[in-house]
Amino acid sequence: MSSNEIPYRPELGRPLVYTASDSTTNTWLAAALAAIGIAPDLQRPLTAVVAEGRSGPRVTWYFAPRSLCGKYDTGAMIKAWDDPTFSDRNPEHPLAYLKCGFQNHARLVDLIKRDTPLLMVRRNGKVAFVRRDTPERETDRLFRLDDAILAPPLRVRSLGALRPLSIGTFLILRRTGNGLLTGESGTDHMEDVVSYLYAHAAPLDRVREALASGRWREAVTEWALDLRPEDVRDAIPLVVREIERAAAAMAQPEVKDSDAGKAQAHPGPQLPCGE
Repeated sequence: MSSNEIPYRPELGRPLVYTASDSTTNTWLAAALAAIGIAPDLQRPLTAVVAEGRSGPRVTWYFAPRSLCGKYDTGAMIKAWDDPTFSDRNPEHPLAYLKCGFQNHARLVDLIKRDTPLLMVRRNGKVAFVRRDTPERETDRLFRLDDAILAPPLRVRSLGALRPLSIGTFLILRRTGNGLLTGESGTDHMEDVVSYLYAHAAPLDRVREALASGRWREAVTEWALDLRPEDVRDAIPLVVREIERAAAAMAQPEVKDSDAGKAQAHPGPQLPCGE
């Protein structure tokens, strides 16, 4: 090729032909150079060479000696990219921002690869998101817990809709020795059912006060003075079933020896700029 055939750009100072000093095999760096206005060599922007024993080509990118605006020298920018102190010394330089962005992208991609994707499970019109390595028994327990804790609230004729059973009220009943949870209720569930109704129908401030003062049984009895026997009778099978479902859902699953020690903390993403 003759010199007359080489495009000439006066603002760049010489014909655009590739040279070793204005080239790089780093594609991130090539993208960064283009982003700050350094044009690729028009005659041959890249070469791809496949070496013996390599699975893919080695690509080299070639650029003009400096940016279109004349502000950035290509050789200096290539050296700056490889200088670990450049970003610290020039934190506002466009190249520092670009390098930081590419490094953050690499860290994010690595985080995605190391993370365990969530699996969407559908059952009976409900959806749960669990880790792919979650055992089937844990998934079943999750749906049982959802059914027990997030079920529609019970209704008692003289009280209306009760507050939904929650983890908090479940723990209150267990702390106050409710026989439906301890298994000591026998066949007569009256007192334990009334205690359940109190925890879910009485004003919350009274429930908290009764628990804190240690007068739980007395508070339940005083509150129940206006309850009608038929209301409690109708509520007994509903409350018993509700607590049994919650207790089954919250029971700790059996842990096999092979599962021990598998839980690992996942490090949070660290995206420092200018490394």
